[in-house]
Amino acid sequence: MGEAIAKVLCFIVFLSLVIGKGSSTSNDINICPKEKFKILQNPTGKILGKEWKVNITCSCGCNPYGVHLHCPKFDAVVLTNDDHYTIKETGKNSGDCVLKEGQPLSTDFPEHAVVFTYIGDQIDFAVSSYSIACSKS
Repeated sequence: MGEAIAKVLCFIVFLSLVIGKGSSTSNDINICPKEKFKILQNPTGKILGKEWKVNITCSCGCNPYGVHLHCPKFDAVVLTNDDHYTIKETGKNSGDCVLKEGQPLSTDFPEHAVVFTYIGDQIDFAVSSYSIACSKS
Protein backbone atom coordinates (compact mmCIF):
# COMPACT_ATOMS: atom_id res chain seq x y z
CA MET A 1 0.00 0.00 0.00
CA GLY A 2 2.86 2.38 0.84
CA GLU A 3 4.37 1.82 -2.61
CA ALA A 4 1.10 2.79 -4.32
CA ILE A 5 0.91 6.03 -2.30
CA ALA A 6 4.51 6.83 -3.21
CA LYS A 7 3.74 6.35 -6.92
CA VAL A 8 0.68 8.61 -6.70
CA LEU A 9 2.70 11.30 -4.90
CA CYS A 10 5.47 11.09 -7.53
CA PHE A 11 2.88 11.44 -10.28
CA ILE A 12 1.35 14.50 -8.58
CA VAL A 13 4.79 16.11 -8.22
CA PHE A 14 5.54 15.37 -11.88
CA LEU A 15 2.26 16.96 -12.99
CA SER A 16 2.84 20.04 -10.86
CA LEU A 17 6.29 20.50 -12.43
CA VAL A 18 4.97 20.17 -15.96
CA ILE A 19 1.93 22.38 -15.43
CA GLY A 20 3.96 24.87 -13.38
CA LYS A 21 6.20 25.47 -16.39
CA GLY A 22 3.22 26.73 -18.33
CA SER A 23 2.92 23.97 -20.86
CA SER A 24 0.38 24.33 -23.61
CA THR A 25 -3.21 23.78 -22.57
CA SER A 26 -6.64 24.21 -24.06
CA ASN A 27 -6.69 27.62 -22.35
CA ASP A 28 -4.14 29.07 -24.82
CA ILE A 29 -6.85 31.17 -26.42
CA ASN A 30 -7.60 32.71 -22.99
CA ILE A 31 -3.93 33.36 -22.17
CA CYS A 32 -3.18 34.79 -25.58
CA PRO A 33 -6.21 35.47 -27.80
CA LYS A 34 -5.75 35.73 -31.57
CA GLU A 35 -6.29 39.49 -31.29
CA LYS A 36 -2.82 39.75 -29.74
CA PHE A 37 -1.33 38.80 -33.14
CA LYS A 38 -0.87 41.63 -35.63
CA ILE A 39 -0.26 40.90 -39.30
CA LEU A 40 0.79 43.97 -41.27
CA GLN A 41 1.29 43.67 -45.00
CA ASN A 42 2.51 46.42 -47.30
CA PRO A 43 3.74 46.60 -50.90
CA THR A 44 7.50 47.11 -51.10
CA GLY A 45 7.25 49.26 -54.23
CA LYS A 46 9.98 47.23 -55.93
CA ILE A 47 7.66 45.27 -58.20
CA LEU A 48 4.53 47.30 -58.90
CA GLY A 49 1.80 45.88 -56.65
CA LYS A 50 3.30 42.40 -56.69
CA GLU A 51 5.94 42.32 -53.94
CA TRP A 52 4.69 42.32 -50.34
CA LYS A 53 6.49 42.65 -47.02
CA VAL A 54 4.71 40.96 -44.11
CA ASN A 55 5.40 41.73 -40.43
CA ILE A 56 3.85 39.49 -37.79
CA THR A 57 4.01 40.38 -34.10
CA CYS A 58 2.40 39.06 -30.95
CA SER A 59 1.87 41.16 -27.85
CA CYS A 60 1.29 38.25 -25.44
CA GLY A 61 3.28 37.96 -22.26
CA CYS A 62 4.04 34.39 -23.33
CA ASN A 63 5.75 33.00 -26.41
CA PRO A 64 3.51 31.40 -29.03
CA TYR A 65 4.84 28.38 -30.91
CA GLY A 66 3.48 26.07 -33.58
CA VAL A 67 1.88 29.13 -35.17
CA HIS A 68 -0.16 28.30 -38.26
CA LEU A 69 -1.70 30.78 -40.68
CA HIS A 70 -4.48 30.51 -43.21
CA CYS A 71 -2.60 31.23 -46.43
CA PRO A 72 -4.93 30.67 -49.39
CA LYS A 73 -3.21 30.40 -52.79
CA PHE A 74 0.23 30.47 -51.13
CA ASP A 75 1.51 27.97 -53.70
CA ALA A 76 1.22 30.72 -56.35
CA VAL A 77 3.73 33.07 -54.68
CA VAL A 78 7.51 33.23 -54.72
CA LEU A 79 9.32 33.86 -51.45
CA THR A 80 12.31 36.17 -51.58
CA ASN A 81 15.64 35.94 -49.72
CA ASP A 82 15.86 33.08 -47.22
CA ASP A 83 12.19 33.25 -46.24
CA HIS A 84 11.53 29.52 -46.74
CA TYR A 85 12.49 29.00 -43.07
CA THR A 86 10.25 31.87 -41.93
CA ILE A 87 7.04 30.62 -43.55
CA LYS A 88 6.25 27.37 -45.29
CA GLU A 89 3.08 25.80 -46.63
CA THR A 90 2.43 22.52 -44.80
CA GLY A 91 1.31 20.68 -47.92
CA LYS A 92 0.81 21.37 -51.61
CA ASN A 93 -2.23 23.64 -52.06
CA SER A 94 -3.17 23.12 -48.40
CA GLY A 95 -3.79 26.78 -47.58
CA ASP A 96 -2.09 26.17 -44.23
CA CYS A 97 1.31 27.69 -43.46
CA VAL A 98 3.57 27.33 -40.44
CA LEU A 99 5.84 30.11 -39.14
CA LYS A 100 9.48 29.42 -38.27
CA GLU A 101 8.95 25.66 -38.60
CA GLY A 102 6.82 25.76 -35.46
CA GLN A 103 9.55 27.28 -33.29
CA PRO A 104 8.57 29.84 -30.62
CA LEU A 105 8.00 33.43 -31.69
CA SER A 106 9.52 36.12 -29.54
CA THR A 107 7.14 38.62 -28.02
CA ASP A 108 9.87 41.29 -27.81
CA PHE A 109 8.69 43.18 -30.86
CA PRO A 110 9.18 45.09 -33.09
CA GLU A 111 12.81 43.96 -32.94
CA HIS A 112 11.76 40.31 -33.17
CA ALA A 113 8.85 40.50 -35.56
CA VAL A 114 8.49 37.63 -37.99
CA VAL A 115 9.20 39.26 -41.34
CA PHE A 116 9.10 37.83 -44.84
CA THR A 117 8.67 39.10 -48.36
CA TYR A 118 6.86 37.42 -51.22
CA ILE A 119 6.03 38.12 -54.85
CA GLY A 120 2.52 37.45 -56.14
CA ASP A 121 -1.05 38.51 -55.54
CA GLN A 122 -1.75 39.75 -52.02
CA ILE A 123 -2.71 36.97 -49.62
CA ASP A 124 -5.16 37.46 -46.76
CA PHE A 125 -3.11 35.82 -43.97
CA ALA A 126 -4.87 35.00 -40.68
CA VAL A 127 -3.72 33.10 -37.59
CA SER A 128 -5.46 29.73 -37.52
CA SER A 129 -3.83 27.86 -34.61
CA TYR A 130 -0.98 28.07 -32.10
CA SER A 131 0.16 26.98 -28.67
CA ILE A 132 1.60 29.04 -25.82
CA ALA A 133 4.68 28.60 -23.62
CA CYS A 134 4.81 30.68 -20.46
CA SER A 135 7.56 30.58 -17.88
CA LYS A 136 6.53 31.40 -14.36
CA SER A 137 8.94 33.19 -12.06
